[in-house]
Amino acid sequence: MRTRFAAACFTCCVGFWMVGNAQTTEDRCVDALSVSAVIDASLDSDFFRSKQSSYPWHILEHDDGHLEDTIAGGPANRKTVSKIEHTASCISTHQGEHLMSFCEATQRGQGVDLVITGGMPAYASMLTVKLDEKKQITCSFEATYPMTIPGEKLQWRITKKAFRMKNEEFKPGTRLFGWLTVEFEEITTLKGKETRRSYKVEGYIKPLIQSTSTQR
Repeated sequence: MRTRFAAACFTCCVGFWMVGNAQTTEDRCVDALSVSAVIDASLDSDFFRSKQSSYPWHILEHDDGHLEDTIAGGPANRKTVSKIEHTASCISTHQGEHLMSFCEATQRGQGVDLVITGGMPAYASMLTVKLDEKKQITCSFEATYPMTIPGEKLQWRITKKAFRMKNEEFKPGTRLFGWLTVEFEEITTLKGKETRRSYKVEGYIKPLIQSTSTQR
């Protein structure tokens, strides 16, 4: 349960993020590293057996138990709002250390695409990990900032990555149990001056693999 003070802060942050959402950065991430996933049948974590879920980030639960939709405004109906399973337990250091709790997996041919998110509305970022039929991994990171500076150029570059997975096949309807670590630079260029900062996303995932036709 959150306090009324936290509820007010949360609603304020939602409004702030929505203003910046119109200025979402384009995907400008470079991954020139050639790395393959490692099959590790012994891979294990308590997270693989945990059962946690939470409401979507814009649904606020008050101390008295009622739900509020901070985007639409007004109360939310428990019968129509479902909690979302936590399918990731990854720590991101981007914009301040925070937990990314969600991972979606979609089969693409003989491979799979993973999209890892979490931390909204304070942390608006997304890590994509694509595995092809040869288990080669390609990563992409992108983020949204509440405000941008005119003329500022924002890019990302993957500097290190690794992926271990318990099971070898990518079958829709099955779980993909894995561990990943992705390090990257965020490169900001303004008036010819370049600034680089290093970040990392690391942790476990356990998404249910979807086929392309059933992806939400």
